[in-house]
Parts: sequence; structure tokens; C-alpha cells
Amino acid sequence: MRRRDDESYRLFATSRSPALYRSACLMTSGDTRLAEDLVQETLSRMYTIRGRKRCIDNPDAYAMTVLVRAYLAHRRRRSSGEQQELAIEVADRGRGGGTGTDTGFGLVGMRERVALLRGRFTAGPRPEGGFLVAARLPVPVPVTAETGERTAAGAA
Repeated sequence: MRRRDDESYRLFATSRSPALYRSACLMTSGDTRLAEDLVQETLSRMYTIRGRKRCIDNPDAYAMTVLVRAYLAHRRRRSSGEQQELAIEVADRGRGGGTGTDTGFGLVGMRERVALLRGRFTAGPRPEGGFLVAARLPVPVPVTAETGERTAAGAA
């Protein structure tokens, strides 16, 4: 009996994984790592109920419900104080213009680097004159390797 349940779970997981992954990518705005984690969590929860799945009329819909709940739980964890930010602002009163010999990537490079860190970036003239460059970067909460718990420094 158990071997048959395991085989039916394998077939279910193999056939539903691509659709769950696509849905998870849409929920996470393209964050493929988080999408993979959510699918794994969904499939592991589905595995734990595989013996009771006869009571579930539509396993595909139930898996989608489990996926949405896993995503919502992830969002709740992130919004409960884990979202700390590092804010950086540089403002001047100059007129700008550059030297014409710039060899860096300038604002485009800064914007790309901030985006890679899932931060927010703004740059532009200030109303009172000058120019403002601002970046807000998320600061991850330290987690202990043994327990997966947030450390005291990150719990504030």
C-alpha cells in the first residue's frame, strides 16, 4: 500500500511541479529561488498528506492552495520585523555636468547593483538645486545555522 502511495506521489509531483513553479514565479515576481523553495515546501506538505489524499477531491487545486498558503506565510515572516533597510543618500548643491572623461557606469551601474540586491534606487535633481542619489538596501536578519532561529541582533 505504501509503495503504491509513494509511486502515485512521485507521479503527482513530477506532473505538477512545472505548473506549481510557474505559479510560484508569478507570485514572487520572478524570484526563481524563492519560487523553487515554495514549490519544495508545497510538495513536502503534499507528501505528508499522501495517505489522506483520497479525501481530497481535487489534489491539483489543493496543491495550489498549499502553494498560496506557503507564499503568504513567507510574506508574513518577512513583514514581521525582518524588513530592515540600509538607507544611503548623497546630495550636493552643484550643477553637475561631469568631466566628459568618465569611464565608469555611473547611475546606470548604481541602479543595476541596487536592483541585484533587491533594493530601491532614485537619482535626480533636487527642488532646491543640486542633485540627489539615494539607495535603500534590505538588510537580512542573521539566522543561526543550528536552529534556523533569528539571532538577538536580528530580532530587534
